[in-house]
Amino acid sequence: MLKLTVPFGFLFEFPLIIMFLTSIHIVTAQQLRKSRKVLYFILVTVSVVLTPPDFISDFLVSIVLLVLFELGVLLSAYAGRKKQVAAS
Repeated sequence: MLKLTVPFGFLFEFPLIIMFLTSIHIVTAQQLRKSRKVLYFILVTVSVVLTPPDFISDFLVSIVLLVLFELGVLLSAYAGRKKQVAAS
């Protein structure tokens, strides 16, 4: 049970990690949008590796990770816009 809960606990922090990386100017929302296809592939691969060998759990975890990624991109765009407004 511990082998599943700890990795998923970290993966559910994904939007906050993306927003943090945006706030310290490592990535931007535009970069994330351009590399979306590659990142989708990586997320699906991670979900298949972490889940038990069962298609339904692979599919459900993949969907959740993709939604969390898109939420992270939206938060990244919001944080980037907020910094631009504060700078001007």
